[in-house]
Amino acid sequence: MKIIITGTGGSVGPHVVNKFSNEGWTVYPWNRNVVNPGNPKAVEEFVLGIQPDAIIHLATGSHNWTELLSALSKKYGARFLYTSSVSVWSDSAPAPLTVDSAVDGDSEYAKYKYEGELRSLKVNPDAYIARLGWQIS
Repeated sequence: MKIIITGTGGSVGPHVVNKFSNEGWTVYPWNRNVVNPGNPKAVEEFVLGIQPDAIIHLATGSHNWTELLSALSKKYGARFLYTSSVSVWSDSAPAPLTVDSAVDGDSEYAKYKYEGELRSLKVNPDAYIARLGWQIS
């Protein structure tokens, strides 16, 4: 099994890489110095060259990149996971929170992450969204 993982230099990325490596997956960390996320042709060539079974998008970046990765996952039959944040909910959101709870976060970060969710799902309704809590190494 092959997997592309973006954001492997962040707080969560190394743990995700280790988990998949230990489970026998071949991990392809995204290197922005090699494949520019702003170049759709290069992004598609990279994905097509690997033919991954899954893509996990942990990195920050443009929504266009997020949307493209989600669309390419659908096009080539790979599972796609976009990592969002519990920040899409405000501190005053009524508990318990569920996947159906209304998004009410008003910070720029909350808006950024929620837009990534929407863009992922717009082109790939089968995309997975993981709303992570605060990550501290």
